[in-house]
Amino acid sequence: MSLLNRNTFFVREHVGYFKAANAYDVLDPATGQIIGTVRETIPNLFIKLLKFTGLKTSLPFTVDIFDDDGKKLVTLKRGFTLFR
Repeated sequence: MSLLNRNTFFVREHVGYFKAANAYDVLDPATGQIIGTVRETIPNLFIKLLKFTGLKTSLPFTVDIFDDDGKKLVTLKRGFTLFR
C-alpha cells in the first residue's frame, strides 16, 4: 500500500547533537517496517547557523517526503515568517 493511501503512521525522529536539519522515518504501526522517510533541506549555511538561535521557528524550510523506494512524493515549503 502506498504511503499516501494510509490513514495511520508511526513517525520516528533521527536524533543527534547539533543537527540543523530534521529527519524522520515513517513506519507502519502494525509491522514496524519503514514505509517512508522525511528529510528537511536547508538552503544555505546562513540559515543553517540561524537554526541554532531563537529564530528557529521563524526560518524558512523545505521538507521532502519519500516512499520506501526513495521516490519523492511530496515537497512542503514555508518562507520566512514573523508570525508563528
